[in-house]
Amino acid sequence: MMSRGLDALLVAVGVAIILCLDDITKYCHVAESWVILLIASVLLSIGIIRMRNYYPNANKSTAALFLLAAIALILADMFKLNTGVYAPVWLQDAFIVLSIVAFVSTTDLEDEFLGVSQSVLVTIARAIRSTCIGIFAYWILVKLNIMTGLLTIFGDADKLIIVSLLLLIVSAVARNFTINLSLGYTAMAIRGAVITAFWYMLAVGIIASILGLLKLVNPTWSIFLSQIWQATALLFVAAIVAIALIRFEGISPRLAKINIKTDIYSLQHTQSLILPGNIELIVQSNSYLMPLTIDGTPRGLFIFGEISYDVDVSGRNFRGEADRVCIITDENVYEQILGSLRMQPERDVIYFGELFSSAKEALEVLRKHFARHGRSIVELPFIKVYSDEDMDYVKVGPITVIDTRSGEYVGIGPIKIQEGRIDEIKKPFEGTLLAISDLDRGWVFISVRGNRVKVSWGSSSVLSSPRGISVRRGKLTAVASPQEYKLVWGETVVKIRQDAVKVVAGKFCLKVTPPWIKLIDGRDVVKIKDEALANEIISAVRGIVNESPNILEGGRPDRIIDLIRETVKDKIFRWGQG
Repeated sequence: MMSRGLDALLVAVGVAIILCLDDITKYCHVAESWVILLIASVLLSIGIIRMRNYYPNANKSTAALFLLAAIALILADMFKLNTGVYAPVWLQDAFIVLSIVAFVSTTDLEDEFLGVSQSVLVTIARAIRSTCIGIFAYWILVKLNIMTGLLTIFGDADKLIIVSLLLLIVSAVARNFTINLSLGYTAMAIRGAVITAFWYMLAVGIIASILGLLKLVNPTWSIFLSQIWQATALLFVAAIVAIALIRFEGISPRLAKINIKTDIYSLQHTQSLILPGNIELIVQSNSYLMPLTIDGTPRGLFIFGEISYDVDVSGRNFRGEADRVCIITDENVYEQILGSLRMQPERDVIYFGELFSSAKEALEVLRKHFARHGRSIVELPFIKVYSDEDMDYVKVGPITVIDTRSGEYVGIGPIKIQEGRIDEIKKPFEGTLLAISDLDRGWVFISVRGNRVKVSWGSSSVLSSPRGISVRRGKLTAVASPQEYKLVWGETVVKIRQDAVKVVAGKFCLKVTPPWIKLIDGRDVVKIKDEALANEIISAVRGIVNESPNILEGGRPDRIIDLIRETVKDKIFRWGQG
């Protein structure tokens, strides 16, 4: 409730500052009128953006109020109405700008996906961008000789476009910095901010040059243009230095900071260790343990000895014997591990060097695996790509494409299309990671994030989450959820929903959407309209898939396709006979 009051207060303060701008400027000589106007606009935009969290139409309602106020002042001026209230000549224009600022003060699904929609810095960046748009729109109105009232504050039209372009740079840098920082890439946040500043300054320089060539600005514009190119040159040098000195942190920056403590502990008795994701490790007596730290804080263990493990993934049980296990987990879980294990410190271990080398090797295997199978990031001028096994995020200029397991989103400027639900991106390294040296399978990797558990080894993996289970074996992928079953293997695609089926395998194609059934098998094409038959085929296909659980163990989907083809043809034949 206090937050809502603060949001309304920000809007009220922004409006109050603008209404009292002449008095504030008169008694406050620290800043010029136009600077105070910009600050008021940003405060108002911040308040509106925050209000949209619980009042989605706050921006439109506020924009309408400012527009009505501007129209009222224009009508009063036109008909020389004496309202008894003094209004400066520029106020109606200010209300027009505030109306535009309010209207574009919105949050974006893109920010929600990246997990930064609630960030204070991103909110400020969006508010600055909104003010930038408002000032730019007013500059266009000035050039069209529609409005000129705010020139009494800004002095001339050139200052309007200069302010707009500089605000664009500030908002872009602030947003880029916050996104990288929120994802855990501290060094990349600094590097990205410098590079973003350079590219946006270069873009501003090009725009400024075009405006000069088109003679849309005064002759003194060359001074500003010269300063822009000087700043661009300095930022270019800074960008080169940032690229040279700040290394790309990789995919899991926190994993790179894991260190092995030289302390060694032993277990005198066989003990069971329960980890998140219902993972059980049984560590035999006389096994050795070494703590692993991140930034000096204990966050995991390396275990060497006789170890058995057991993990359940949506009813599928994985068991094995191992000689080494590397565990990285949250601080709370680590404290629980220490509380459950009865360890004894060891000194003067004869083969300490071999033990330390083994821990170092296991840790490096863990790092490489979760880097290779984690999130990849590409940052180029006006191009950003964040990708992992659960999602793809691509941004090229004004075009944004987000594709996740639960939904898709496409944004082209103001045009936004969404299908399904888009979840927030996962920050790097949350939960528990394990690298297990299985005596039969080789290295087995397990990651646990909340209710999401993934087990992978070789070219196979099983992923379980509240949405369903996903199985991958080489190029074959099977995804089962309450809403849909999907099998993809080369050119073979099987999709089953509650009310639809689609099967594509070479020259065989089946599409069922009650009441329609379409079957293509080579040159044979059958199209039937019968709701009962359509529902019967959907049930039959679902039954065939449910009775074929051996995909992970090495079964090929050819048999599934053959069964579907035979069953569907038989049902259509019987339908024709009936």
